[in-house]
Amino acid sequence: MNRMILAVVIVATFLNTSVPASAQYGLGTFHYALIDQSNQILHIWVYGSTTGPWTNLNNVTGGPSAQAWTQQTMAALTGFGDSVGDHLFYVDNNRHISQMYYCAQNCIPLGTWTHQDMTNLAGGAPVPEFLSRLSSFGYSNQEHVFYTGTNHHVYQLVQTSTGSWTYQDLTTAVPGGGALAVTGSALTSFADSFGEHIIYVGTNQHVYQLYYSWSSKAWVDQDLNSMASGAPVAASGSALTSFLDSQEHIVYQATNQHLYQFYTHPGSWLYQDLITGGALPSLGTQLASNADGGYEFVFFATGCTPYSCSVNQAVFNGSVWTDYNLNNSVTTSPFTPFPSAGIDHFGNFLLADQLRWEFGVGTASVCNGNGTPCIGFPPGIGGPTGGESMVQFTP
Repeated sequence: MNRMILAVVIVATFLNTSVPASAQYGLGTFHYALIDQSNQILHIWVYGSTTGPWTNLNNVTGGPSAQAWTQQTMAALTGFGDSVGDHLFYVDNNRHISQMYYCAQNCIPLGTWTHQDMTNLAGGAPVPEFLSRLSSFGYSNQEHVFYTGTNHHVYQLVQTSTGSWTYQDLTTAVPGGGALAVTGSALTSFADSFGEHIIYVGTNQHVYQLYYSWSSKAWVDQDLNSMASGAPVAASGSALTSFLDSQEHIVYQATNQHLYQFYTHPGSWLYQDLITGGALPSLGTQLASNADGGYEFVFFATGCTPYSCSVNQAVFNGSVWTDYNLNNSVTTSPFTPFPSAGIDHFGNFLLADQLRWEFGVGTASVCNGNGTPCIGFPPGIGGPTGGESMVQFTP
């Protein structure tokens, strides 16, 4: 049985973006969470060569299982950490947005996982569409979770200044209404000094940005394909990823299988083809990206067969994009995830070596990239198996 793997990476250095992440409980600690084959939320922590036990958060909290998924529908999981704890959001089997929340301060009991039905806490928010993806970030003491509804609108669940939760239809928040999202649209999001940004694919396969400006205090919906004249439309099922450096970057896949980015230029959006040579990305590849201050990185799958893929990275050195095959240049053991596998939103280049999927014997492992042994997944699940099924936090 083919299994689908996708990772959501959350890193403190990229806090306030759609791969936001987090203050953790001990310098150098990594936290992993995944949705297993039984639709349970599992969690483990790693500190150097020491690992904690795998914990079934559904058993600990009594929270509902994740929504059942297939290779076509995938599972949805997103999360981040902030000054008050860890936050893992998923679509549960009631079609509600659920949170597994690890409280780190100002709560009783302290240092425990609890389950929260975010749909109910937000006053009966509309349920997500069956194929909804999730995205989230924490910014300026507020927490945000984004999804698409059955009416193809983009919604957010947001924590108010009083600590309560509410929901907002961002499509109708735009004067005149924003463009509808295509069924199962990918989502990516971030916040920066200019405002909040939620990116999705519309029914015309254009990439749109819902943008809330801190200065105007209003939502607008921007058609990035129209703003960056000549940019090709997104392929059906295109993933999205985003990252920040001195500019804003949004990456998607077009119908010619190339990866393109929209990036900000003073006063405008431009687009750029990132595939100038090397292997062509597989159609439907998941995407990951980050910038480390000197280089920009985009990760993608190539050469997919019914049973495996290679993982490549496009690297921008400030002048040109160059393609590297990580199977040959980074990993020290086979790196062959299944065709729909990917790592969504790398927040740290070194994670290209730290998350290493090994299927030679039909199992998966996570390596923490510093020469210590791989961590085996819990007995009986054979590794993470749903789209967007892994979240990783690091300080």
